[in-house]
This record gives sequence, structure tokens and C-alpha cells, in this order.
Amino acid sequence: MSEDPIGAEDVGWLQQRARAIAPREQWPSVAQFFAGLVPCAGLATLDATGVTSEHLRRGLGLLIADDDPVLGPYFELRDRLDDERFDAIWPRKHEMRWGVLGVPGRPPLLRLTVDAAVVGAEGGGRRRLVRHLLLCPDQLGEDLLLRFSEAGCGLWLVPLSTAVRERARGTAGSLYDCLSHCLPIGRASGTRIENIAQALDWLHAWREK
Repeated sequence: MSEDPIGAEDVGWLQQRARAIAPREQWPSVAQFFAGLVPCAGLATLDATGVTSEHLRRGLGLLIADDDPVLGPYFELRDRLDDERFDAIWPRKHEMRWGVLGVPGRPPLLRLTVDAAVVGAEGGGRRRLVRHLLLCPDQLGEDLLLRFSEAGCGLWLVPLSTAVRERARGTAGSLYDCLSHCLPIGRASGTRIENIAQALDWLHAWREK
């Protein structure tokens, strides 16, 4: 978990910085990359030993602000509903798409789009839920980013307050208790994610300068 997670104001600053540095012909790509982007506050391991469920043995959490206007209502529903009722609202597998942005003299940035058909948090029929998350590889461990390509690794959206609470406890705590507050988005397929690999290559080159 990052010691100083990025906030919404940082996203705006990063966009301004990227546009100021990028060549003019790259400005449309910068604007497209940042469109609708909100910060992911960090990544956290969600591992357990001695469990029978494969997707719980190795996991990765994306930390999200509790009051996120799109995901926040689903965090609240997750707390109120049992597993069966929540599964009827929230699918356990979402489509995930990646993007990467590199500008001269700056560390690369990653964009993760989470896309699924969910039941509206206030009821009604299914609707499309889309969230575009910003990840800063220079603030995250390379080993954590590579988990997105690790076969069978469970992927979760984690309320930031839950991550902070678990960290403050200073013990592993109950993984099941932690996940009872989180939103599953699927499992890593085990295939190489080219945008992550490219971002890490650019990051290594930036650090060597």
C-alpha cells in the first residue's frame, strides 16, 4: 500500500504535466488517456494459506476511495447483503482493458478500465458500469503489477478504509472478513499484458537516466 496515495487533484496535475511535456502531436493521446480517469490509491496483496478456494490463495487488491461516486454505492451494498444476494447484483468477472502513457522525462502511467453489466445500486435492471483507474508504476511494486498476469490470481476492488484498517491491525487478520467488504472483478488469465510490460520497460529506462 502506498504511503502517500494519489488523489483526484493529483490526476489533474499529472494531466497538465504530461500535456506540457508531450509533443503537440501527442496531445490528443494524452487527453484520451486521462478522459474519465480516477486514481487507484494503491495495490495490496490478498493472499491466504491453507484454503481450498484457488482464487483466495493468491490475490491482488486495487484500493479505491470509499466515497467513489460509481463504486462507493456497491461497497455499501457489499456490507449490507449476504454473498448470494450480492452475487445477483455484482458479477464476479468484469472485462478489463489496459492503456499506457509515456511522455519524455516522466515515469509512465497505466490506465485500467473495469467494465461490466451490473444491477443498479438503487435497484432496477442491469446497466453498464465503467470505471477508468489510474495506476502509477513508479509508486507501485513491480511484483504487484506482474500479478495482473499471474494465472489464477484473484483481483478485487478494495475500499481504502478496509485496507487502512487491516494494515493498522498489524496482523494478517481474517482474509474472509476483509474480502466481505470488497468487490471481485475476476482472475488473472496468466497471459502477458503488453501495456504493463511496456510501462515497466519505460520505468526501468527512466530510472537509469
